Amino acid sequence: MVQFSDRVKEAMGLRRLQDGESVRASFYFVQAFALEGVTVQSTEVASMTINGHDCLLALSADVNAAAQALLSVNYIEEVEEWEREHRWTGPFLIAMLGPSCEYEIDDGFFRTESNGEVTTYDAFPKPRADLRKIAAEVLPELVTAVACQFNRPNNHLRFRPLESAVFGRTAQGGTVRDIVVTASGFAFSSVSLDPLTARNLLSGAARLSTALNPKVAKLFQLAHYETDDFKRFIYFFMALEVHIHLSFRGIDPDLEAVSRDPKNSLVTIAATELMKDHEARRRNLRDRFTWCAFCSWTDLTDVDLDEFVALKNIRDSIAHGSIAVPPSHAVQGIERLLVKVLNR
Repeated sequence: MVQFSDRVKEAMGLRRLQDGESVRASFYFVQAFALEGVTVQSTEVASMTINGHDCLLALSADVNAAAQALLSVNYIEEVEEWEREHRWTGPFLIAMLGPSCEYEIDDGFFRTESNGEVTTYDAFPKPRADLRKIAAEVLPELVTAVACQFNRPNNHLRFRPLESAVFGRTAQGGTVRDIVVTASGFAFSSVSLDPLTARNLLSGAARLSTALNPKVAKLFQLAHYETDDFKRFIYFFMALEVHIHLSFRGIDPDLEAVSRDPKNSLVTIAATELMKDHEARRRNLRDRFTWCAFCSWTDLTDVDLDEFVALKNIRDSIAHGSIAVPPSHAVQGIERLLVKVLNR
């Protein structure tokens, strides 16, 4: 972190708190996302609990409407300038964590803005650090759950993280600001979501978030934030591979019974071959994927299995040095297959 002298802080319009002055606030973490691939007609709110932490979500075409729905405050005053800076005009998804306990300072630099908000300079490092640590535990499952719910076979949705911020709220309803900005770019097309569909998808994401494995979710988040096709493919494939092994571990004790009395499965061709020698065919990734599809993921088909085999061959070709970059259809294919497997 850059250390500024008192003179520099004063040049920024800040002044030191005087005797008898203090700033007291409870803090929140917010993450704003651009939703690329959909348009929305209403403002919808959902809640979820991830790893023991409560999180609120607001989906809206207007960033301030989303913020108002969460905490009855605007997210930004100069909306048009902010949207130009981030190259996005909506829709937005805002995730919010908090409030923290109340913190108070009686030393440090601050300034009061024209709108009454208070800006402090590195005055509340503990709530900032604590909330960002919690966000690191929550956001992977949140991003994965929402992406899985909103993605559909003929429509690709991508979250683009716009900005994260930690801010405080005073007992009198004032705002204490501490903002960090990140941005990136991408191309897409959009479909419209009616209010009921948007509401149902958010509710589905809340349910799915509680069932996701943290390792799988973290890999999915890394892939979803990435713009490089090579890294996106590898992260998505690693997420699927971890999910396969975890799912197979859950069905392994029941394979003998399944072979005698199989469940209804759409993976008919692969299942017939697998049953010929099910004891020997439990070790490699392809067969474990087939067992999972046959025993648990019963909405998958032989087409899905064929796609997995093709994607695994591409992954192997990369590992063996035969190719350096996966084809674009493979990146889309691995994400589509992973979403289908997770979104069950």
